[in-house]
Amino acid sequence: MSSQPRVQLALVAAAAACWATVLAVVDTGNMTHWTPSKNSYTHTGEDYDSEYSGMTTWTAEKDTAVRRLTKDLLWLYDPNVRPVIDFSSAIEATHFFLLQQVIYLDSKEQKLKAFFFEVWIWTDEYLTWDPAHFEGIQRITLMRENLWIPDVVVFNQVGENSNYYMRENIIPVTLHHTGSIRLDTPQKYETTCLIEIENFPFDTQTCIIVVGSWSQSADTIIMKNMADQMDSVTYIENSEWQMLMTSSTSDIFQYEGSEASYSEIHYTVKLKRRLAFYNRNLIIPMILISFMAQ
Repeated sequence: MSSQPRVQLALVAAAAACWATVLAVVDTGNMTHWTPSKNSYTHTGEDYDSEYSGMTTWTAEKDTAVRRLTKDLLWLYDPNVRPVIDFSSAIEATHFFLLQQVIYLDSKEQKLKAFFFEVWIWTDEYLTWDPAHFEGIQRITLMRENLWIPDVVVFNQVGENSNYYMRENIIPVTLHHTGSIRLDTPQKYETTCLIEIENFPFDTQTCIIVVGSWSQSADTIIMKNMADQMDSVTYIENSEWQMLMTSSTSDIFQYEGSEASYSEIHYTVKLKRRLAFYNRNLIIPMILISFMAQ
């Protein structure tokens, strides 16, 4: 017999021996394996804690209530379609800013940079459930990529939004059984601000931040402000600017050249330049230099 058939027989024998070993291991009682035909994960063996001793089978029918609820909600759900049963009705999107800090107000560039906590609330009519059917669960969290999200933007933003959490889809939304969805995110915005310096350094500046849907008219999305002013409970004072007040109003606007009307929220931030800052850093040094020059 030539050497080639002998090599082939040896390979076949080795493969048969390996397969027999695998079958023997599968038959043992100390391993976990998956049975595709049954669509179940089966845990067996005596090495588990007492609560898992014996045979424990995790099937789709015995899945946890949260997993079952999530599967039921997202089955055939289309995040590209506006989630209303009556497609002629508009979605009410509530928006809110918590002003955390004014970082700077640039007189030369005519822009305001500030840090906010931003809140969006809307209702998805396709994502509702009866808590009694899911062990009393009233709310869950879902990643934004799986859901329809209103395209709410800051219209007068300049530069790039530095929100890492929104770009990377890290922060999930909170979904209530009524279909109410809430999204809370930290945001750092740079917005345009018309600055008047006639009374410098005794000036007061008013900046407006405009928020609304980028593509949806008022027939499909209505913007509502949660309160008549920004929340500033945790506001961090700026060394150069004193915050005098904030306000928030929502209305419907129609712009020239457009047949559609658009729903917007206008936030106002009123700031007063701190005189002590310029007394210490500008006025007093100038007076001293003037006396020394005489």
